[in-house]
Amino acid sequence: MMADIDYGYLKDDDGQRFYPITNYEVLTNKPDLSGFAKKSEIKTNSADLANKFSNLKTDKAIYNPNDVVTFNLTLNQSIAKVLVTKFKNEHNLGSEVVYGYGNNFEYQWQVNGDDNAQYLVKFSNLDGNGNVVFSDFIAVNVNSNPGVFPIMGFLSKYNNYDPNGQQKIIDYLNRLHINYVQYYDWFEYHDIPLYTGDRNQPSAYWTDFANRPTRLDVIQKYLELCHERNMKSMAYGLMYGASTNQNQNGWNESSFLYNSPTSSPNPGNVAVNPLPHPMFKNDIYILNFLSDDVKPKIFSAWQKVFNALPFDGWHIDTLGDFGTKYIYNSGSVDSNFLANVGYKYFVMNARNYFGSGKQLGVNAVATYGYDAVASQDVNYLYSEQWDFEAKSYDDLLQKIKQMRSNRNDIGLIIPAYMHKNKNWWNTNNQFNTDGVKLANDVIIAGGASHLEMGEHMLSREYFPNSDISMSQDLIDYLPKQYDFMVAYHRELSIKNPTDYFVMNTHKNSKNYVNTSMFTAIENSDQWITSVSIINTNGLNGNDWQDANADRKLPEPVYNEQAKFNSKFSHVYCATIENPDPIELSQDQWGNFTIPEIKNYTLVWGVR
Repeated sequence: MMADIDYGYLKDDDGQRFYPITNYEVLTNKPDLSGFAKKSEIKTNSADLANKFSNLKTDKAIYNPNDVVTFNLTLNQSIAKVLVTKFKNEHNLGSEVVYGYGNNFEYQWQVNGDDNAQYLVKFSNLDGNGNVVFSDFIAVNVNSNPGVFPIMGFLSKYNNYDPNGQQKIIDYLNRLHINYVQYYDWFEYHDIPLYTGDRNQPSAYWTDFANRPTRLDVIQKYLELCHERNMKSMAYGLMYGASTNQNQNGWNESSFLYNSPTSSPNPGNVAVNPLPHPMFKNDIYILNFLSDDVKPKIFSAWQKVFNALPFDGWHIDTLGDFGTKYIYNSGSVDSNFLANVGYKYFVMNARNYFGSGKQLGVNAVATYGYDAVASQDVNYLYSEQWDFEAKSYDDLLQKIKQMRSNRNDIGLIIPAYMHKNKNWWNTNNQFNTDGVKLANDVIIAGGASHLEMGEHMLSREYFPNSDISMSQDLIDYLPKQYDFMVAYHRELSIKNPTDYFVMNTHKNSKNYVNTSMFTAIENSDQWITSVSIINTNGLNGNDWQDANADRKLPEPVYNEQAKFNSKFSHVYCATIENPDPIELSQDQWGNFTIPEIKNYTLVWGVR
């Protein structure tokens, strides 16, 4: 056995590619060593490495235990020597040096059988002396059940068949580890989402609810691209929306809820959510979703969708609290009954109808009906947040903490729209990167994920609205923030508030957001105490929507002295910008130094 040999790479026939040979014994034909390139021939000088590498990505958004993860990156040099290091929380799982040649670098890693496991993988360019010149990171999410840690994106435009353009959109969502995709307003009518005809074949073209051209092949291509990346494709549609208040489409007088007592046909009294015309085809009329006659008709319409298109499930939207309503030729149903009984039994009946093979999620708008939905067999939790209920950063945090208390087995998605009410007249319609960062920080620290990305970033509840653009800085930053959220899901998902952490130099709040000091959000279980430190020290505003798009991150601090008022065998920290875990040395009193608090620093102690 030749353990140490300088011939590590085999040239192919045209001499343009090198293949790694890790053990001479595997060469069964014992070729002439002149066919090999010496390692000394591989130039990895710092000048070349100054070009770094780019486009680090994985082939899927989420993996099952024992899957093979394929990493790709673009090399901006002829030959590279790359150190690959894997972390699971604070544990370094080991490193290996891999050589790459040409522009496209591929590396594969088979994860073990652990479920609900998240990893951070570091790729470092090395120079000829083995010194790290540049590093980049990416997270890996392993979970056989995506609802345990749901990260949702959206799609909203289906008029242009452009496979390359569509792939770029899905590739960016994949880079954010998005494992659920909501197909917003893909349908024609809420109560007849898809016309399939006698042969159960959908039309090739239609106009959507807002009269926008929609193509079947665009939707089919997105479904294909998402499934290739293990993303769940969720067909969006209202729980109880009808396109008419007349006796048609299978509806009759008893099918609707009414604004006042009604015992004879009176379409004008049907409860309605008015919409602007001619933009939308119709107003939304409210079906009596309590009725055992109405629900099977709704479910049957959605079963036709699932028969025709391979959606993974139904993302059920609602319109929030619309007050007391009346059942035809019967009595009133108040707001609480509609939510606590109506939502509960609708979801229960939907699950019984569709079975476990379809994913179900419900938007409990501003938490209306949230408890009823959370009590049922949904695959994830979801609640659209509005500034009339949660206006400040702390309002948002406390709402998230409250909602997460319902379930331990599935995660929470928060749709929340940045700069929603800003008047952009004569201004640059661009998201304020600092404002987006801070809103995401609070949502992540609360243990939820933010629905914000699709073909564009959301700023309105009408998802196709794309009048605000993203800076390149924000486009580049989001993957780092999502990597951090995924890699440290273990620490961020703990939800038992404690009060051990204290900063010695600066003041910090304790489990609430205070814009006059640093915010520390702390949770503990029997093994770990984790603290999310968000830099809100002198923040110039307190509304999470950043209504004026002028939020500015406070100045960072360095070498902050801190301690836990509890004993830990080890203390670690990581940041979004430098996510690899570092251990912090403790003195005899438990004091330690946090190197940097720039935007978001995670500190955790291990017992």
